[in-house]
Amino acid sequence: MAGKVKFSKGSVIFKEGAFDLSMFSIVSGKVGIYSDYGDKNEKLLTELESGKTFGEMGFVEARPRSSTAVALTDTECEVVDAENIDEYFEAHPETAVELLKNMSSRIRELSDDYIGICDALSEYLDDEKANKEGLLEKIRSFLKVDGDYSDIYRNITQEEEDHTMSKFMYWY
Repeated sequence: MAGKVKFSKGSVIFKEGAFDLSMFSIVSGKVGIYSDYGDKNEKLLTELESGKTFGEMGFVEARPRSSTAVALTDTECEVVDAENIDEYFEAHPETAVELLKNMSSRIRELSDDYIGICDALSEYLDDEKANKEGLLEKIRSFLKVDGDYSDIYRNITQEEEDHTMSKFMYWY
């Protein structure tokens, strides 16, 4: 095994965009997974505790990290890499199944979100005079954010809005 590593509260375990071929299993403590960590758009995606794994996407795909992991408390993790993956899963077979369930759940959630936003955009396109607040509420729920976004429309003409939506729908 690659061994256990301790992280003090507030330590960055890995950064979004970094390339690292390892995943982590939390032995003790709590880890926060963030997007845009450290800037004004920072968003806590999830909190994980003892027994949970993280970093598996970068490990499995051999691609840069899609998020930043931060120790929310003093935390100890078991590091799993390509050299010890077989040994790790032999010792923890339940983790392999848990990883598959976790990835499947993420895909299902993203699929549901995608379908929801596609439905909202289709509704907008079907109704030229669509209720902007209704559409904004659906987008807010998709993005899982709060707040009043009426300022988005403050200086936007209907023509500019239609142009923006048509550009977006080009990729749809």
